[in-house]
Amino acid sequence: MKVKDLIEKLEKFDPELEVLIANEDDEIIGLNNMVRFFDVSHVSSVHGETRRNDVERNVEFTFVGMPTKHSREFIFIDVVSQF
Repeated sequence: MKVKDLIEKLEKFDPELEVLIANEDDEIIGLNNMVRFFDVSHVSSVHGETRRNDVERNVEFTFVGMPTKHSREFIFIDVVSQF
């Protein structure tokens, strides 16, 4: 999702509403839960490099301190489970 897409979706709501993140992935919430909620604690810009790992069938992400030839800038939304 791009920043403009997120802004477009959020503009439809009262700007005073609180934002929660919900996740239903068993690997994140555990087997005995149906959903877990997270609170946004910080939003920042980070540079990272991504690489597809065909063996593990996932995308690997590496934070880099400064822009590199292969890095891209991402918006990083940090969430916490305690709110």
